[in-house]
Amino acid sequence: MDLDDEDSDLDSYNLQDRYISKLRYFPNITGLNGVVLCGPNPSLIFLTGKGELRVHKLFSNGLVRSFAPFNNVNCPQGFLCFDTTFDLKICVLPPYLTYDSPWPVRKVTLRCTPRQIVYHRENRVYCLVTQAEEVTNKYYRFNGEDKELTEENKGERFIYPNASLFSMVLISPETWEIVPDASIEFESWEHVTDFKIVKLAYEGTRSGLKEYLCLGTNFNYSEDITSRGNIHIYDIIEVVPEPGKPLTKFKLKEVFKKEQKGPVSAISDVLGFLVTALGQKIYLWQLKDDDLCGVAFIDTNIYVHQIISVKSLILIADVYKSVSLLRFQEEFRTLSLASRDFNPLEVFTIEFMVDNTNLGFLVTDADKNFIVYMYQPEIRESIGGQKLIRKGDYHLGQTHVALCGKGWVHSLDQRYRPAVEGLTTL
Repeated sequence: MDLDDEDSDLDSYNLQDRYISKLRYFPNITGLNGVVLCGPNPSLIFLTGKGELRVHKLFSNGLVRSFAPFNNVNCPQGFLCFDTTFDLKICVLPPYLTYDSPWPVRKVTLRCTPRQIVYHRENRVYCLVTQAEEVTNKYYRFNGEDKELTEENKGERFIYPNASLFSMVLISPETWEIVPDASIEFESWEHVTDFKIVKLAYEGTRSGLKEYLCLGTNFNYSEDITSRGNIHIYDIIEVVPEPGKPLTKFKLKEVFKKEQKGPVSAISDVLGFLVTALGQKIYLWQLKDDDLCGVAFIDTNIYVHQIISVKSLILIADVYKSVSLLRFQEEFRTLSLASRDFNPLEVFTIEFMVDNTNLGFLVTDADKNFIVYMYQPEIRESIGGQKLIRKGDYHLGQTHVALCGKGWVHSLDQRYRPAVEGLTTL
């Protein structure tokens, strides 16, 4: 046997990934001490000052073969690593992030309370609804014919209530600053109940759809005054920015605003049409010449507080009467009830779930349960499809107020797995 061949085989044997130590200790990287787990899923592992073990993924993809801390004038408290391309990478952890949490966190000062947030993909900005409080001595009361603004003066020692002021601002993800001169201040006593980006029919795009900012509001005057609301539709346009102010290139253009006969409790879109819930009524609108034209409507149970849609199906959540599945037929301009749950249920939030070729409906309720419904008209218990079948439920033990579906997840073995759902608790 040739000794050189034996040595080369031994070297290749020792250089295999499974025989290389995967843990690398680092003493100081952005003030953190711990170890790095090398391999196909590299991660930072360290203990915080509170004694909690934190694990953060180092890169979104790629394999880290080796790792070493590195401290230099140009790269203070950084590190070096080699990946699958065998290129040396000089890296540093962002100092503005806080790593003492399950995810790296960056705090942005707003000086108000954020309520709802959406991401506008066409312009790559975040749209945020905020709420501020101010002391007021004014209120509305019913004088027999109409509402009347009344002002009370009870002295300096009297504790006056707070009034809410809602506004909408744009935030750039590049600098995380509020875009100047691109905010909307809502009227006094007007509360934003729902905020979504809707895709409505538009002839100027190749897809025939365009994204708009849609808000549903409600005027909270008093229990003696009939509740009303507004539908707001805005478009984000780009203009020539001011010198030295690149963020001023975004402006908000009001497309539609009109008072409705009731509170606008939920909004969504289906096949290029706008779907709104005004209490117990569901309306479908078509945006045409900067105006909303009624297409169809249907009466529901008590009070709809959430709407989601997929293709021509609309799932609505009632505050006391569980969920209902609606179907919109565009060729006939008809909105009809396809199926619903017959049992009463205090619904908190709803979401779709795709399992191969099956479509399920996820529901969380006030009893801290997680329930899965399905539309299966071929089953006898569904009474010909009139009743949604309850496929399973799980007691979570926590109140969940939001569901986030990720759709299909592409796994490492080149196959697709069912949808993954994220839950938000109080």
